[in-house]
Amino acid sequence: MLAIGRCLMGQPELIMFDEPSPGLAPTVVQEVFRTIRRLNREGIAILLVEQNVAPSLKLAGHAYVLEQGRVALTGTGAELLVDDRARQAYLGL
Repeated sequence: MLAIGRCLMGQPELIMFDEPSPGLAPTVVQEVFRTIRRLNREGIAILLVEQNVAPSLKLAGHAYVLEQGRVALTGTGAELLVDDRARQAYLGL
């Protein structure tokens, strides 16, 4: 949260998040994702790289799923959440 606060002091138009959730308690992860969602709603573009797939796709206006460095799937977050290929391969559903 401190890093996000420091970033916001520069009034960015884009914030890039690289794996913000690993190692955090589940409640803190939820707060980080809520913050990312709020920042985006306030007009800041967000680039999120994250292995925590389901919550990331819930946030995403557009998403790319990479497999071995190549784009395997693309679409809106909502589309990929219900895409059978994404569900089986990445969400374990």
